[in-house]
Amino acid sequence: MTPTEARDLAVRIHETWRGGPTVDIWTEELEPLHQGTAGTTYARLRRDEEHAPSIAKFHAIYRALHTNETEQPRCPVCDSTGWIEASDLVKADITYTQVAPCIACEYGAQARRIHPQILERNARR
Repeated sequence: MTPTEARDLAVRIHETWRGGPTVDIWTEELEPLHQGTAGTTYARLRRDEEHAPSIAKFHAIYRALHTNETEQPRCPVCDSTGWIEASDLVKADITYTQVAPCIACEYGAQARRIHPQILERNARR
């Protein structure tokens, strides 16, 4: 977060609980963090803590929240499989369902590495 955002949150933390680390110390600790996750951490602590949290406690809750927030979301196109259905292949009156790599997510990039092998194998049938 920016220095101003870190300082604003540090002031809010310091004003919520008297005692504990100073605004300058909180600012220094908060600046490298993601603003949204740090704000969520503060809101959670404000609801749960009667006394000033330690910096260690703040970081522990932040890490738990940040890990959950940064997980890769499910791809709406391929449901994170990396594959989508492509046009069917018909050979000798048999219809084969074809697949293609998804172009909407990183899983499709992984599928693109092996897709040529699948096409080659299908061409031999």
